[in-house]
Amino acid sequence: MKRMKKSTEILLGTLLALALVLGSGCSSTKSNTQKNAAIGAVLGAVAGGIIGNQSGYGWEGAAIGAAVGGGTGAIIGHTQDRKEEKRQEDLAQQRAHDLEMARIQAEERELQAAREKEMAVIEGKRLSQTEIQAAEQRAAEVEHRLQQLQQERDAALSRHQAYQEAERRRLEAEAKIEKLEREMQPQ
Repeated sequence: MKRMKKSTEILLGTLLALALVLGSGCSSTKSNTQKNAAIGAVLGAVAGGIIGNQSGYGWEGAAIGAAVGGGTGAIIGHTQDRKEEKRQEDLAQQRAHDLEMARIQAEERELQAAREKEMAVIEGKRLSQTEIQAAEQRAAEVEHRLQQLQQERDAALSRHQAYQEAERRRLEAEAKIEKLEREMQPQ
């Protein structure tokens, strides 16, 4: 019994040392495959050692547990690594697509501006001085009509305000008259 207890203590101490060594190797620069393999190996070794120790095969159980746990952890980590690589690849493709779309839109704006400028030049060549003078005359007539309408509107507003003021004064005077007449009536 004493020999079994000593064997268990040695096994657990060894597994603890193994866990510390493998655990300290799981830095942030390692892949998920490496991290999960190390974690799986440690957990498998501990579990296998405990189970194997119950049947008198602690070291064998620890070795089998480490192998199974490490393999399982590596498979899970590898899957995580592939998913992360795919996500990063998708993001890179989306960024490339967005950049290409922005470049195309900028080119389209430049082409549109060039077409508009070209059309303005063509239109400018086609126009005669008489057409320009006629357009200036039409603009002046429309601007004059606009000015007349604005003046008419301003005059209408001014008349409305004068009317409102006169009505306010009339109502105020009528109210004062009514008050004075009541005061002067015999009781």
